[in-house]
Formats: sequence, structure tokens, C-alpha cells
Amino acid sequence: SNRGVVITITGKYFQDAKLVAVRLAIEAGNHYLQIVSISETSIKALVPPNPLNTESLQAEVQVSNNGIDFSTDGPSIRYVSTPVVSSITPSVFPTAGGLSVIIKMVNTVLIEDTLVMVKFGDAVTNCSILAQDTISCVVPPNLPGNIDISASIDGGTDFHETDIKGTYVEPYSVLSVT
Repeated sequence: SNRGVVITITGKYFQDAKLVAVRLAIEAGNHYLQIVSISETSIKALVPPNPLNTESLQAEVQVSNNGIDFSTDGPSIRYVSTPVVSSITPSVFPTAGGLSVIIKMVNTVLIEDTLVMVKFGDAVTNCSILAQDTISCVVPPNLPGNIDISASIDGGTDFHETDIKGTYVEPYSVLSVT
């Protein structure tokens, strides 16, 4: 989620004290986690979204009972950031294309120079960033029917699948009026 995920760290001799700290050791420095609960054998901590906003990141989980001396033999977690389309409005498009749509995304923070592309079925289009989690693009032409929608934040090198679908329909046409 955008807030992160709660992990459970299992071990021995954790102290239920204000000095207990949990951090992620990453290349750019340490990132301290918010502790949700502590017992003698487990700690629940909130792991935020990828702090470096990179495509992937390996981080060692380290624990301290005094806030100074941290474990160095703990397990690691791996962030894998794949942008996912969470909604599209509208989701029905004319076969001729040309309709502007608003797309919400999760698992990524879009910054000004991110090259975002969306694939409508097999047709790819460039997008404009409206906010950290919102883009706008013009739907390309396509044949009628349901299509998969996927997104790329690296200029189209990697597209990430989603459960969100769109539907292309023929435009209405009036044949006669009596």
C-alpha cells in the first residue's frame, strides 16, 4: 500500500522498551521503521514504500535493544517496485481513439521527468503526469473489444500487467430518423 506494510520480526530477548529500534540498512544509509508492537520474541514494524524510489532495492533488517548497537546478521527484504494501474476513467473508449483518460497508479511515485507510457492492448501511448500517482493520456485507436491495460515508467522498456481492463466500442451511428 502507499503507507507500507507491517512485517513481523521473530527473535529472542527483544525488550519492551522505548530504546528498541528497527532499521533497514541500505546503500544510501539507514532508514528507521515505525514500531507497531514489541514482545520478548517478536517486533511488528511498518516498512514504508521504497525509500529510494528505485525499481528494486535490497535492505537488511537490523534490530537494536538500546538504539545504538544493531544486529548485523538479520534477514533482508527486497523491494520490487512495479507500477500498477489501479483505475482508469473513463474505461470505455471509441475505436477511433482520441479520448483523454485519467489513470491512477500505485507502487510508484511519479516525478516530473518520469517517462510514463501506457499500453492499451498492443497500442502504446505517452502520458502526462498530473500528480505523484495520477497520469493523463489520449487513448490510441483500436479494434472493438476488451483490452488489457499496462504501464511503464521507464519509457516503454518494461510494461507491468494489471487487472484493470478497458473496452473499445464502435461509435453510435444514426441510420435514419422517421
